[in-house]
Amino acid sequence: MSEIYLNEEDIEWMGLKKSEYLSLLIQNQTSDDYSFADFHLYDHLIPQTLKEPEWVSSVRENKYILKMFCKSHHGEKNLYQVVIGFVAEEKIDDEVFVPILTFVTKDVSLAEQFKSGEVKKQTFH
Repeated sequence: MSEIYLNEEDIEWMGLKKSEYLSLLIQNQTSDDYSFADFHLYDHLIPQTLKEPEWVSSVRENKYILKMFCKSHHGEKNLYQVVIGFVAEEKIDDEVFVPILTFVTKDVSLAEQFKSGEVKKQTFH
């Protein structure tokens, strides 16, 4: 596993983006949705969300690329997991995805509010 270097500017930018997206989540989440305190209970789903998303969107902001992944997980509880992150381009053929915010929701319309830029996959009905 190779290491990546994130400078102070990158770290500060990621913190600002996390705050921006967290604010959007808090403003639009309903009271009967999953609690922020419970989001970590679904971290085990992150690899599957990144590997098999229903949609992936990406947007470039200045020198940064943000990617948003979303996957529905059906089973004991129906939920949509959104993983938002920053792409660190370390080498020409290699990119590293650094998660900024991960959350789960019962509301597909809330998940879709986090789409921006180019959408690469779309299978929600």
